[in-house]
Amino acid sequence: MASVSLYVRCSLLLALVLLLVFPIRESAAAREDDDDEDIDEEEDDDDVRAARRRREAAKARMEQMQQMPKFDPKNFNPQAIFDAQRNKPQMTFATLKFEYEEKEKQETEKIAVRWRSMLEMGHIQVQAYAVDPGKILLMTQNADQADKVREFALAQRETDWFEINRKRFFPDDRDGPLVDYDVRRKARDARKAKKEGKTEL
Repeated sequence: MASVSLYVRCSLLLALVLLLVFPIRESAAAREDDDDEDIDEEEDDDDVRAARRRREAAKARMEQMQQMPKFDPKNFNPQAIFDAQRNKPQMTFATLKFEYEEKEKQETEKIAVRWRSMLEMGHIQVQAYAVDPGKILLMTQNADQADKVREFALAQRETDWFEINRKRFFPDDRDGPLVDYDVRRKARDARKAKKEGKTEL
């Protein structure tokens, strides 16, 4: 009888141990599976979020396009486009007479400073920079000021021509430069070669 109860006790103890051990192992495996599923779900969530962001961005672009005014040839106003362009900052260039191009850049810088001071005294805000010997960049806030700068520059004795929006203007009713473009270019190339220590034969 004692052996039976010992047998029963051992069996119960073994069953209890088995019940405790196997569910733990199963729960660890189940936890690993759950973790894998969570990672998969997170990756799926990231993909879903990215796809959702792409859809929202595309929708926002479509809404912007729908809000843009449609082109109507009947109501087309080129003057409005022209006016909008005129209200933007303008870059203009004054090319000085050839003699200034042959001098050092400091001479052109002095002229740029003098012109800026004169224009500011006339209540025209302008930024003036000597970009090369004989060439001055004049920046204004709008086209009206650029027109005034053009009038001013063409009245100066140093100016050969004035350029705005790739269009050249010449003083004194001239229709071309005092010195041809090709002559200026060749002289510029020769100065550059001389500066670099190369002499052309």
